[in-house]
Amino acid sequence: MIYHLPEREIPVYSSLREAEKLLLDRGFEKCNSCYLVNLRHVKGIKDNYALVGNEMLQISRARKSFLYRHWLAILEEGKFLKKQSGGIIVTVE
Repeated sequence: MIYHLPEREIPVYSSLREAEKLLLDRGFEKCNSCYLVNLRHVKGIKDNYALVGNEMLQISRARKSFLYRHWLAILEEGKFLKKQSGGIIVTVE
């Protein structure tokens, strides 16, 4: 498993399940069977993808609604919410 940080990547010997147990109460959510994301670093969600940094990470259909609601709650809590025309994309500035 690899932790992706803004300045570097850290490889660790652990399972996603173990990381999930450690990080879910710290603003991280599972987007699919391969990724946990820190919702405070998600810049936008459109269709089945989350923009994190310069990466578009696929969100599973089963997780999409749950992830989107939690992301919006974090944005509203931090007063970072900005709705774009059409109401399709919500972004963080």
